[in-house]
Amino acid sequence: MPRGCFGFTGQPSAGGPVFSAGKFQDFRKGANDFSFLGVHHIGIVVRNLEQALLFYRDVLGLPFEGIEHHSGANVDIAFLRSGETLIELLEPKGEGSFRDFLEIKGEGLHYIALRVEDIAGTLEILKANNAPLLDQSPRDGGRGSKIAFLDTVSTSDVSIELVQP
Repeated sequence: MPRGCFGFTGQPSAGGPVFSAGKFQDFRKGANDFSFLGVHHIGIVVRNLEQALLFYRDVLGLPFEGIEHHSGANVDIAFLRSGETLIELLEPKGEGSFRDFLEIKGEGLHYIALRVEDIAGTLEILKANNAPLLDQSPRDGGRGSKIAFLDTVSTSDVSIELVQP
């Protein structure tokens, strides 16, 4: 099955992580300094935003911050807050990777977004160290952010998004 725009194959990675533990340790040493500033948001794919909001907003009591349509990803996004972290409920509005995910895996966790201060600089460091990337440069995300995704081949088939709010 071909990879979608987020590297989702619908199958676990066959060979496990691309990097050995030693390479990960070497990768983080030296002048290649950047840091993750925490989990910015978690993306959850849902079939119906209104029904999902009945649980996340009304039952769990998470503060609701609004809904936005992201035309580039063909998805409606409801934003809820849990402390410092956003929960994004993602309802596909047509063809695209979110619809593919929903059809193959069903509703559920799609990605974890890690906040970075300088996304372009972080991507350059990752590229220089041969980290597998889906996005070679930042692209537009929700709420005016810049985003880029790592290839799931090295992340135990978990989509990791880098985000610069």
